[in-house]
Amino acid sequence: IIRKKNNSEFSPLQLFEVGGGNGTNAQFILDYIKENSQEVYEKTSYTLIEISPAMSDRQRQLVDPVHPSKCRFVCHDFLEWHEVFEEPCFVIAMEVLDNLPHDKLVRKMGPFSTSVENENWCEYTKENKASWFQTMIQQKGKSKEYEEVLKPLCDKLAMRAASYYLTKLNANDSLNKTDTGIAFRDFIRRPLDVMEQMSRNSVYRERKLAERPDPKSNLRKVFVPTGAVQFMDVLHSKFPRHHLIAADFDELPAPDLTLNQLLQTKDKPGSLLGCRNAPLVSGNTQDYPSYLHKPGTADIFFQTDFQAMRNAYIKIYKSNFVSSE
Repeated sequence: IIRKKNNSEFSPLQLFEVGGGNGTNAQFILDYIKENSQEVYEKTSYTLIEISPAMSDRQRQLVDPVHPSKCRFVCHDFLEWHEVFEEPCFVIAMEVLDNLPHDKLVRKMGPFSTSVENENWCEYTKENKASWFQTMIQQKGKSKEYEEVLKPLCDKLAMRAASYYLTKLNANDSLNKTDTGIAFRDFIRRPLDVMEQMSRNSVYRERKLAERPDPKSNLRKVFVPTGAVQFMDVLHSKFPRHHLIAADFDELPAPDLTLNQLLQTKDKPGSLLGCRNAPLVSGNTQDYPSYLHKPGTADIFFQTDFQAMRNAYIKIYKSNFVSSE
């Protein structure tokens, strides 16, 4: 950040952090800037945007005493941000993308679908739009249970997310990457690197097995990051001269559940089995095979496909650039 500031038009240095947790990251960044460039620090402004009032208060209590008058604490949903900031700035998002809303889409394959269509089912086009459905959640009668209802895909945000993420490029790249194995000569030269890669390959295989669709069903399921699309909409429309710094999970393990536990929920609402890009639903002491839990009883994590997000980011930027002319 300091290097960018010293070699560009950033004056003053404007930093915006979304979902900054307790404020630790903001404090460390300001500490570093102050210790390494007093001149930059004096011209630095830091804004923490947090949706939770409790977390926003924690941020204020931690950062304000150490860096008085440097931080602005805004308790607001970033996805509903309305203020336009025209100046060059940095937008920081540390482990934000994994918690943003996703939509579950389902494609109904026809009885005479070809092997190529079945292999490349996770591709959304104008031609196959009629075969795609969106999942709606509703309470089941008077009970406290929830059920999934499929309706023809018509939600504009979900359709945009599908057009950005469910493309032939993304499907052939990150969604269908294969485990190529490890050469013995590489193991001898770089044993620690190779062992780490082997571990990642094992995690990847377990997740792919859990995501494999039921061959007896004509339904194909996938979660798309609609919240990330909203996030990028805000970036391009409200912070037109921003630089984004984001870090998140690009890979998550399969749920820590036995195959039998997963199979028991196969036909139940909210089942994660056989669903591509399914989240990891984790409680205090266990993982769950379904995302339909009472709010507040479990954390839901999604992995971020940064290559697909980059492609979407560019498309959204171009659409905003054209519409602003």
